[in-house]
Amino acid sequence: MKLRSTQISTETLVWLLLSSLTVASWALSAYHNTLSSPALLNSLLVIIAFLKIRFVIMHFMEVRSGPPLLRLSCDAWLFISAGGLLFFLLR
Repeated sequence: MKLRSTQISTETLVWLLLSSLTVASWALSAYHNTLSSPALLNSLLVIIAFLKIRFVIMHFMEVRSGPPLLRLSCDAWLFISAGGLLFFLLR
């Protein structure tokens, strides 16, 4: 009987990263009284949220294997949306 080598797929690694980012954002929001600046906390939470969105779009919606224009337009949408939201949060 041969044992198969266990190999972790990219989707599993991305899922673990998304779970870690979820726990990190929960920890940041649960201990919000320890941070001195609410704007810093909100900015970190927005950045984490948009990182998670990018991972979902690229890996689970399979945009990473799509045409370059699709990847570019998704990244541009994320960058403009996150930048606009951060602009209004930090204003």
